[in-house]
Amino acid sequence: MNALAFAVMLLSQLASHDAQVVVARPEVSNANVVHVGQTLVIPLYDGQIAPLWHDAEGLRRVGQRRIHKHDLLQDLGKRTAFGGYDASSERSEAFIVERPGAGSINVTLRLPQLKERCVSCRTVHFYFHAQ
Repeated sequence: MNALAFAVMLLSQLASHDAQVVVARPEVSNANVVHVGQTLVIPLYDGQIAPLWHDAEGLRRVGQRRIHKHDLLQDLGKRTAFGGYDASSERSEAFIVERPGAGSINVTLRLPQLKERCVSCRTVHFYFHAQ
């Protein structure tokens, strides 16, 4: 009986932890709705977070986290983006939602195969709306 109670307690803690973490979807303006207190996680693929400036007000950066592997083209749902080149990784950047607001967090991809050198051609946008 104690083992069953422990298992139920463990599962409930894991479920509540997962509910507090939202892995963002790229390039979808209304898909990433988060609430104050939750952690917004941005997949990095092969890149890094672009300078934040004022677009991420209300979020506090808490550093890199490991997540299940995310594939850029699969997350975008189209094969024509970024010249068809792909990137994937288990790296992400995490942000705690501290107050309501909206904005975007951008990831600048490395994609060494991509001949375009401009930063905007290598940028993936993660729009969010915090409530």
